[in-house]
Amino acid sequence: MSEQDEAAQVEQVAVRLHHRYPLIPAADLELLVHTIHRRYAGCRVHDFVPLLVERTAREIAARLPADVHFRTPELSPIVVIRG
Repeated sequence: MSEQDEAAQVEQVAVRLHHRYPLIPAADLELLVHTIHRRYAGCRVHDFVPLLVERTAREIAARLPADVHFRTPELSPIVVIRG
């Protein structure tokens, strides 16, 4: 998988998550997806990275209250990603 293909698929993850969790701001979901995606930057095989990113982001988003805004300091959750 090329870097461009991977980047496009990861962008689609954010779009799908926004459709699934419309009460969470799209910018916050994008931030979540890109933060998770960065964890896989050093991987040698990237074929399944978008799938892993989506699965992890979906698990985290499902546990978030709808009024969470990652960019607002007083509401910023501490998200622990275990892998």
